Amino acid sequence: MFMSPWFLLPLAAILLAFAWYLRLRWKPAYALRLTLLTLALLASTFSPRPLTSPAPVPPRQILILDQSDSLTPEARTASLAQAKTWQTAEANRLVILTGTQPEPVTGEDWPTVNGRATNLAGALTLATGLLGNAPGQIILATDGRATDSLATHSALSQLSTEHSELTIQFVPLESFAPANDLYVGSIYAPSSMWQGLSFQAIIPIYTPHAGEATLQIFQNGEPVAEETILLPQGLTLQPLNLQATTPEILTLAATVTYPDDPRPENNTAYAALRIYPAPRVLIVTENPALAAPFATATGLETDVLPPDQLPSLTDLEPYQVILLHNFLATRLTEAQMRTLQAFTAQLGRGLIFIGGHNAYTLGGYQDTLLEPLLPVRLEPPPRPQNDALTFVLAFDRSSSMGRNPGTVNDRNKIPLNLAREAALRAIDTLGPDDYLGLLAFSDSADWIIPLGPADIGKTRALDALTQVAASGGTSIYNALTTAINGLLATPTTETRHLLLLSDGQSADGTLEEFLTLAQFAHAQGLTLSTIALGPEADQELMTLLAEAGGGRFYSVLQPTDLPQILVDESQAARGDNLVEGLIRPVANDNEPNHPILSGFRTGLMPSLTGYNALKSKAEQGAEDVLLSADFHDPLLSVWQYGLGRVAAWTSDLDDEWTTEWATWDDHGRFWAQIILYALPDPSLGPGQVEIEVQETVHLTAQLLGSSLPQTPTGLPLNGLEVRYTYLDAEGNVQTYPMSQTAPGLYELTLPRPAEGVYRGVVNYKPDGAQTRIEIAAPLVINYPTEWQPISAGGSANAQTESSLAQWLTTTGGTITNWETLNAPPPPVPPAPPTPQQILSRFLLALLLLWPVEIAARRKWMPWR
Repeated sequence: MFMSPWFLLPLAAILLAFAWYLRLRWKPAYALRLTLLTLALLASTFSPRPLTSPAPVPPRQILILDQSDSLTPEARTASLAQAKTWQTAEANRLVILTGTQPEPVTGEDWPTVNGRATNLAGALTLATGLLGNAPGQIILATDGRATDSLATHSALSQLSTEHSELTIQFVPLESFAPANDLYVGSIYAPSSMWQGLSFQAIIPIYTPHAGEATLQIFQNGEPVAEETILLPQGLTLQPLNLQATTPEILTLAATVTYPDDPRPENNTAYAALRIYPAPRVLIVTENPALAAPFATATGLETDVLPPDQLPSLTDLEPYQVILLHNFLATRLTEAQMRTLQAFTAQLGRGLIFIGGHNAYTLGGYQDTLLEPLLPVRLEPPPRPQNDALTFVLAFDRSSSMGRNPGTVNDRNKIPLNLAREAALRAIDTLGPDDYLGLLAFSDSADWIIPLGPADIGKTRALDALTQVAASGGTSIYNALTTAINGLLATPTTETRHLLLLSDGQSADGTLEEFLTLAQFAHAQGLTLSTIALGPEADQELMTLLAEAGGGRFYSVLQPTDLPQILVDESQAARGDNLVEGLIRPVANDNEPNHPILSGFRTGLMPSLTGYNALKSKAEQGAEDVLLSADFHDPLLSVWQYGLGRVAAWTSDLDDEWTTEWATWDDHGRFWAQIILYALPDPSLGPGQVEIEVQETVHLTAQLLGSSLPQTPTGLPLNGLEVRYTYLDAEGNVQTYPMSQTAPGLYELTLPRPAEGVYRGVVNYKPDGAQTRIEIAAPLVINYPTEWQPISAGGSANAQTESSLAQWLTTTGGTITNWETLNAPPPPVPPAPPTPQQILSRFLLALLLLWPVEIAARRKWMPWR
């Protein structure tokens, strides 16, 4: 620290007094000259330095102030006053107010902010641009309730990563959370529905305290229901059962009136859905009597066809769902199976498999083109021990079995040769604990392998079958009687099965005698299946025998199909794929809230008496909706296959296993919800519109060309004039052009209208079209989330604390408060003299002492 040069003046006075006292003449002059020389040297030391230095500029500070409606009015007012104080306290400070949009304060007049949203991400982006790459500070004052929390977190993460010299502080603000605030959440309702179907909308209502409230329902702006409901404390999911009666855009509104509610603005919610013309369901079955009761129960338009009349893919266009009801896989050709594949995977339609004695593994669907479509695996579920099987094959060896059905002499196509091959394959499926018997018949019936252990029969089978020759007539009744008597007379296993194969008409027995014999056998615990081989076989007799005997009937026109059918039948006869008894359906713990079960309590569902036991495909993505209580085998499984959905019900339909279900009050609704799940989205088509409502409304339309309606395939439509039109709250038509942003993609951003529901359409005219195409796109504007309490029953500032904790971790920032930000600055210590000040002092001393030195040297002093 430099001393002031004024100390030289008293020093000079002392020097003069000393000279006067000693009567000196020259020595003081030398001392003065030495002093002058010292001052000159010191002055030259400081003279090269700059005479001035610029004042330091403080780093840029930006305060982002949340002014959304989620804050208490007191917090908004107080924080605004604190922000004004903070901004004027120091230079280089900027305030950004944010609500729906960020608004920087650029003058003395502070902007008014729309508080229906909390756009923190936009404010952070703006602040980053204003700071640039310079070091600085961002202060974020908020309650943490960002409208787009993901974008906010991303913006903060980017700030901390790309601006290492930036410091971030947070000021927590108080959220608006009144004690008695009831609110209604967004209505859960489908965006589209088919005419004629019942559906359910869910209205979430949060009540701070238990009590009565009034619920009003509006459809298309008209009141349709009003009731007083008793609400418990907390969240209530109020169901609303509706019927899609007319093709239209249906608008819904729900308003709840609650005593002493401080914010009634959040007591109304809206929804809209498009109702399309009624869907059509095709039932493919050999029991056409099912159609009428099924259509009555479900309220759907239903057609019925036998399997062999399943049409081409083009002719299936009018149908949205196909039910395959309990028939053998052999009833469908390979081409028909490919049609069903394309119907589901390519057209996005629904396919439902129904169980029974002729379905799944019992119907021979293994290794067919339909097996990959199924959401269940065609294998018996694991059991501790499989029951042994007694299997008897009675096959026709009459003369007709030795004829070649074709025009070419091919021994591989002779029915008897194929029957031998089929018998050998079926025998190979039997295990060491099984029993086997082979009966060949024509005019007479002979045991070519007597009924006994299968291991012994297998060793003799090839020789015995090779010696069978085709000859004689066809006496089916005698053969059937012989086989049944042999089964009843020989103690074997609990499961006993007889398979009858013939290609002709029986020369003995009447229809009544056959039915009596088959019913008797079934009553004794035997099951009887039949195979009618070729067009000359007695189809009626073989069908009735299988029905009376509790087995399966196969109509085989091509003898080459025999080997696979006998293998399937021998496996089906074992009963591994069949469970009978009292079966209670239960919901899968992994799918307790599946939409098919909406509105049902599985504990009140009727019991079943049987089902096809199959393995789950849950590991491949299937959803097992209902399970059997005892074994947890799938009873109802669904999954997505291509663009469509497939459901598998492993019990039957209003038949032997579901007698209680036919009289169940909710029987129709249960099947309607299965069909509803399998139905394609009616809005699925070449034009898709998505609407996102945030601070603004953003519409995206993907337009594709298509040869089939409701098919999301085709080429993008480019260069079209696309418009969006909606009817506003005053009844005025608002029309906006949409801009193309990508191939087939058109977008539009428009101002967010007031809360409500508005009918709207996207319309366009493809090249070559006669009229414009319209896609329904209603606007649903619910109240902003800022009007909703932070959490149902939680701490008023729980979300604030949670958000700030996450942001602190992301940014490494700190928490502060208004008192700290607006505290007066600490006292500044006096600054040391500048070089300019030191120089001026030295020069002043030099000027004062110079005349004294001259006077002393020239002897102008009064003493001598």
